[in-house]
Amino acid sequence: MGAYSEYIAFMEKYRDELTEVEKNERAKRQALLESDMAKLETIISTQQAQTMKLRSLEDKRIQLQEALSPETLTAREFLAGMDEGEDKRRLTALVREITALTESIKEQNKQALELAQTNFKILETVLQKDSFNQEKNVYGPSGGRRDTGTSGKTFAGEV
Repeated sequence: MGAYSEYIAFMEKYRDELTEVEKNERAKRQALLESDMAKLETIISTQQAQTMKLRSLEDKRIQLQEALSPETLTAREFLAGMDEGEDKRRLTALVREITALTESIKEQNKQALELAQTNFKILETVLQKDSFNQEKNVYGPSGGRRDTGTSGKTFAGEV
């Protein structure tokens, strides 16, 4: 086993967690497109737990990396300091995967946020229109608009 084997195994776990986060970001965007609020609520709850787990993983990554190199290094700098070999190849591939996943997560999150903002603006516009009158837009049992005139009749009186 190489000196980096524990770090590489950890980074694989980190990558796997980021893969799950990315799946949830895609699901969140889809729930917004479908206006599925129940699904969206579940996804957001899951994401909160994932965020806490990612913070913990990041703390552990820093700890493991510092054990291998006490300097504070970027991923590129860390890789540059490694000897050529299988560990460096595996770690380089993992760093590429993790970088791609984080970029994808950012993009999915950006799109979901834009979608939510657009949906909110549409709702806000509809609710603010002077022509929107909830009383007049209520449909009766036959599907037509209910007469909301001032006849003074109540539902109980009509039955």
